[in-house]
Amino acid sequence: MASFYERFLKKKPQQSRSRGVVEAILTSALDRVSRLGEPDAVSVQDVAARAGVGTASLYDYFKDRGDLLSAAAMKAAQDNLDAFHALLEASSALPLRVAIENVVDHALETYAIDPARSQSILRLTMRLGLMPTLAQSQARFASSLADALRQRSDVHVTDVDGAAWVVTQSMMGIVHTLVWDANPPDRASMRAAAVEIFTTALAGPPQR
Repeated sequence: MASFYERFLKKKPQQSRSRGVVEAILTSALDRVSRLGEPDAVSVQDVAARAGVGTASLYDYFKDRGDLLSAAAMKAAQDNLDAFHALLEASSALPLRVAIENVVDHALETYAIDPARSQSILRLTMRLGLMPTLAQSQARFASSLADALRQRSDVHVTDVDGAAWVVTQSMMGIVHTLVWDANPPDRASMRAAAVEIFTTALAGPPQR
């Protein structure tokens, strides 16, 4: 399946070196957006310099500054999805509650550990009109979670896809509150409640 950011590339890198160049450029762009906090303050020249490439090399892969920043924003979504896939695989043999704890902790650490960075990337995503693509990425999170839940013998819900979607969107609501609310609820309490609610819902009614 194509990465979220590939459509913003002028050309897709084929060799490991060129893939490394694109990776360095996008990482640099994300770093500048996070540090400066305002997308308009990010310059192509600064991104290229911090990535260790010439501006001309950057334009080999990106048509303009807009496509560069769009690719950077969607790279963040793709990186988060890739990490989530790895987490689900690593948690497949764990008891359901422990696996759910891992999912909740992963979301909190990914999005809420550095609220300023998450705010900057979300502002960039909104500024560039990429919210529909971000919604697609969350749908992939839910689909990946559903696939993982279907492999478990301790999940007993009729509609696994629906349950996975609700868990995903509920967790994103929690992290968005932690990211944007100046006085959010106690994080430990939110974590404990989320783990309890998700585990109980996915385990289903007591088995006879």
